[in-house]
Amino acid sequence: ETRGLGVFMFNPDGTTRRPPTPIYTDGGLFGVYDNCGVQCFRYDDSIQVVPDIERYNVNARLSFEFTDSAEAYLAVDYNDTASLGVGQPVQQSAIAINVAQNAYLNNAFRQQLLGAGVATLQLDRSFFDVGLRSSRVDRDSVSVVGGVKGTLANDVSDLSYDLYATYGRTEATFTGFNRVLTTNYRAAFDAVVDPADQRIKCRMDVPALQPMGYVRPVTVGSAACAPFNPFGAGASSQAARDFVRATTVSTAFVKQFTAGLSVSGDTGKFLTMPGGDAISFAVGAEYRDERNGRVNDPLIRQGLTTQAVSQDYEGGFDVSEVFAEASVPLLKDKPLAELLSIEGAVRHASYSTAGGVTSWKGGAIWEPVSGLRLRGTVGRAIRAPNIFEGFRPSEGQTTNIQDPCSQPNLSLNPNRPANCAALGRPAGFVPVNGGLGIQFNVSGNQDLVPETSDSWTVGLVVSPSFLPGLQVTLDWYDISIKDAVSFLTGQEIANNCVDRTGGPDPALCSLLVRESNPASPNFFAITGGRSTYVNTSKVETAGLDLQVFYATQAGAGRLSANLFLNYMERFRTFTFQARPEQFRVFEGFLGFPRYKGVAQLNYEIGPVKLGWQGRYQSSQSLTDRSPGISRELAFPGTTGSRFYHDVSASYSFDFGPGRDATASLGVTNLADAKLPLMEGTQAISATAGGFDQFGPVVRAGLQLTF
Repeated sequence: ETRGLGVFMFNPDGTTRRPPTPIYTDGGLFGVYDNCGVQCFRYDDSIQVVPDIERYNVNARLSFEFTDSAEAYLAVDYNDTASLGVGQPVQQSAIAINVAQNAYLNNAFRQQLLGAGVATLQLDRSFFDVGLRSSRVDRDSVSVVGGVKGTLANDVSDLSYDLYATYGRTEATFTGFNRVLTTNYRAAFDAVVDPADQRIKCRMDVPALQPMGYVRPVTVGSAACAPFNPFGAGASSQAARDFVRATTVSTAFVKQFTAGLSVSGDTGKFLTMPGGDAISFAVGAEYRDERNGRVNDPLIRQGLTTQAVSQDYEGGFDVSEVFAEASVPLLKDKPLAELLSIEGAVRHASYSTAGGVTSWKGGAIWEPVSGLRLRGTVGRAIRAPNIFEGFRPSEGQTTNIQDPCSQPNLSLNPNRPANCAALGRPAGFVPVNGGLGIQFNVSGNQDLVPETSDSWTVGLVVSPSFLPGLQVTLDWYDISIKDAVSFLTGQEIANNCVDRTGGPDPALCSLLVRESNPASPNFFAITGGRSTYVNTSKVETAGLDLQVFYATQAGAGRLSANLFLNYMERFRTFTFQARPEQFRVFEGFLGFPRYKGVAQLNYEIGPVKLGWQGRYQSSQSLTDRSPGISRELAFPGTTGSRFYHDVSASYSFDFGPGRDATASLGVTNLADAKLPLMEGTQAISATAGGFDQFGPVVRAGLQLTF
């Protein structure tokens, strides 16, 4: 950015050119172009579709029968997983370059800038030459499950019991490669020509060019500062690249301990209902203790990398629960009541952090005539805040915010023009860097209360007598979550700060920091902020599930077909329950298809099994079409629908009692359905939307029992 001279891009040789004009954009750095050629780069070209993964698993199961009615059991699982993922390079905006003295700046361009009175150049840069950011994650997990289960027969009831305890722990090491050191790159970018020997050096090593009041940078590592040429891809030296990058190592753990007892039985020995069946019941209690934590690399804790500052944390909670449930068959084999039953369940939990909460469920099944069953449920569920939501330490986080006061976004809400003006918005305001890389301070909230979910379902099951083997089920569901734990993102804070009727929202606007220096080229732009988790959100979803199953004899074998379809009528989130006019629309957006389904055909004859599966999902929008939402790339694209074909076959061998083998072969995505182009999404992800990442994938297996 060169103020009145406009925006320039650097060629590989350090000369400049004008950037092309984007078709869709909301800032100076990003957009969708149709005439860019070699002048632009695509971030999705630097994304690894599927990370490299290595897994090693060891499982052991032991059981011992004390008597015919008592058995002890023990299971131990160990997993070692290592994954390596590659992502986009580090990006930095508004890097200050001394026009008069920078040793690498093209001289002709230097004179042009100085002639226009530009003393400091604001440089936006992607560090492709330093290397793509990659992350290695090593996880070691162990879990132990043990207990005693069996039956207790007495004159009142035959009871089944399970007394158990579990312990699990996962430890992870996160290694980040090609992280950029903030103080080092700033020192290396400040390259000057030493008047004593005419060599290019870092200003920190040239006292003669250090102005009065100069503060020598405190760089990381023992290596001497190596001057970095930032003008043009590949112009920097290897020494400079090594000087500005680092490898970080952080660790984390998650552990859980549970102990519980469950008892189930029925009233058959002392009470039966008019239809002749007994009441089934279950009761139990459980104790659970959960803890997790993270230790970050010192470079991250001290804010010495371009990665957001993160502090160490450790937190946890314990909960004690009791529950009871029962199923009551009221009528059976009666006129207009082939079956009439009701069921209910209740669970009370006492959390060390959130206090006591109670959840419950009630339901009924009515079969007026044979082959037609009606059913319905209503219930309330509770979710207590997790450890991270409650105990997340105060830390920095880099985020992108599309400023609602930016000229292209100003008309998206009728309240914005007046509210932005009240905040001091200058005419024609557009942030220089497009809202990229803004530092937010975030933290957990130990005052959160549990979420409450109310739901109901109604449905039917049809099993016509004239077509044995056919079963059709249809269910409508409706779920609403109140006091949902929501993390207020920078975008949500910025939008709701100025979208309110009656003036800016002082509580939300106070969470944002804007550039207050009128002389800055980025004046009035959002430069920082803070946020936490709050119980303000509401989530609503509703839809229809259809399942059709049919099985019949076909020749000497058995043929079965299964079809499952889901229709998502709505899926919406309300960041503020008190402002129902502002919500996010997810149905039909990337990752939330309106329609999806699975069809299966299987044929089994003797030891041979053959199968086909078809997976479908409808087209999804690449643009968030929620009211009042502005996206960096407002690209009016869709993914297009996808249908995947999978086939499988297996053969079973019988070698006598207790000895057998099964050989299997399968191919997924047989027709090689391609990934959709997703260049219109702000966060490009190869897995977004649930699309297959690969073409045909062949799997073969052999299972032995002896």
